[in-house]
Amino acid sequence: METVRLLVIAGVVALLAVRARTAWQRRDLALAVWRAIRLRHVVGALGLMVLVLTVALSLWTFVPVTRLGVGSLVGLDGNVIFAPIESALEAPIQQAEPAADGAPSPPPGVPWVDVLGVTAFLGVLVAMFPLLAHAEELAFRLGWEDLSLGRQVLSALRFGLVHLIMFIPVGAALAVGVAGFAYGRIYLATYRREATPRVVFPTGRLPLAVDEEGFSRLVLGPPAPIVTVDRGHARREAVMAATVWHATFNTLLAVIVLIGYLTAV
Repeated sequence: METVRLLVIAGVVALLAVRARTAWQRRDLALAVWRAIRLRHVVGALGLMVLVLTVALSLWTFVPVTRLGVGSLVGLDGNVIFAPIESALEAPIQQAEPAADGAPSPPPGVPWVDVLGVTAFLGVLVAMFPLLAHAEELAFRLGWEDLSLGRQVLSALRFGLVHLIMFIPVGAALAVGVAGFAYGRIYLATYRREATPRVVFPTGRLPLAVDEEGFSRLVLGPPAPIVTVDRGHARREAVMAATVWHATFNTLLAVIVLIGYLTAV
């Protein structure tokens, strides 16, 4: 079992190392996401986190089978991404040697190497969150404006269940689906705002019309306006808005994990 856990940790580190290169190449995306975060995103993400946790705990309490997951088979209780931190928590804390004269031993030393390692690991992870969140929003939210409510719910459910590969329990995956549905509503709200029809007056051409004899005639007066909707622009803005909320949520989760680790050591 311990060998499996070490292999999982090694796989996580290797995967993050590969993705870190892509994240650096797309650092413009990360900067755009960080610059877009406002206080309302932080407060809203905290509220969504409470909702997700409540759903997960409720499922674990009333439907015990939802406590199971791939992680329970290999001895990992949480998200596989945080497996290296779980391993660091289980490492023995440095103990000071007792004094020869029988004096009280000083308090245990702080494992600074582990603390710095965990902090650096989470820092790299946070730097990658915008890219990871953007990829998930493109995969699961793009095109929601064309889905019925039922299909939107199914899409959110698939978003949650795909996180089972992170070794989280089934109840947690279903709760993540609630977050996915919230991101979908943010996507839709932004899409509808950006997809407002615009009136465009064509320019650069003479207003011509064909008469009953088939000859082109110059039409005096202003050109007829054209009503248009830039769906591509609306979709890009909607995906970006959902990405900002998604990355904020993940970053707050990483901060909470770091605070919990520092408290434990």
